Amino acid sequence: MFSQSELAEAVQGGGQEHGQNLVLAYSKVKEMDDSPHLLKYNKASGAAIRSDAKWGKSCLGAIEDIQFIGEFALVSMHINPSAEILWIVDKDLKPRMTLYGFRPLEVTPG
Repeated sequence: MFSQSELAEAVQGGGQEHGQNLVLAYSKVKEMDDSPHLLKYNKASGAAIRSDAKWGKSCLGAIEDIQFIGEFALVSMHINPSAEILWIVDKDLKPRMTLYGFRPLEVTPG
């Protein structure tokens, strides 16, 4: 899935487990002006999905956290001292929405 040169690169990022899946978000240190990369690995099957979707220059930041709501992964990134950007991707790591502000919180009904 990764070439030898990719495995030798310095990256920064984060990951979270969700059921049988491990979702990673990472940026290549040499290319911090490039969109971060996403990877989902299923521990049971060994299958991996890789997404190199380009979100645009306004969507770049240091990866802070990955959360899950239902089948969606929410990747939050720090873009300046007072705000974050949130990528919402589906189970296939396809981009669904970009939100700006702060980290999401899931509130129970009522």
